[in-house]
Amino acid sequence: MHDIIGGPGQTAVRVVKGQGPPHPSMSGSYFGDTVVMDDLLMEGPSLTSKAVGRAQGTYVLAAMGVPVLAVSVTVVITEGPYNGSTLVIACRPRRHLPGGKGDRGGRRDGTAPAGYRAQWRRTGEDVSAVYMVLELDVHATVPDGAAPAPGRRHGWGLSADS
Repeated sequence: MHDIIGGPGQTAVRVVKGQGPPHPSMSGSYFGDTVVMDDLLMEGPSLTSKAVGRAQGTYVLAAMGVPVLAVSVTVVITEGPYNGSTLVIACRPRRHLPGGKGDRGGRRDGTAPAGYRAQWRRTGEDVSAVYMVLELDVHATVPDGAAPAPGRRHGWGLSADS
């Protein structure tokens, strides 16, 4: 997922400047900041990777003391056997350092609700201070008959487990 928060090709825009206090660990950010995104989903982290969809939604700075975002995003698939499909994800990934592991959807004990699991992390391949590359690892269960052969893994990261 390529998230560009400024400059040419911007894909994410802060639409609400939070009215809360300045965030102690995120310079220039305020509790309540709200960003709307229409990010490109790529097959890999490279700028020349094939586009496979869009991530459209919002993220909000939702904690006063720690860097936590509340994310609501619709993943729109535009390539492969699931072309035209959407997946809605609501999660609370913590902001983390490049290469660090983000939160996974589900409970603290590592289990996830039936249906899907999502994990976010920065790849460490950020292009600039306003161009971040994020890895979104989603495992979803699809209805019988809607997926390729069980266990088949697509190059762009969607594993079909029915």
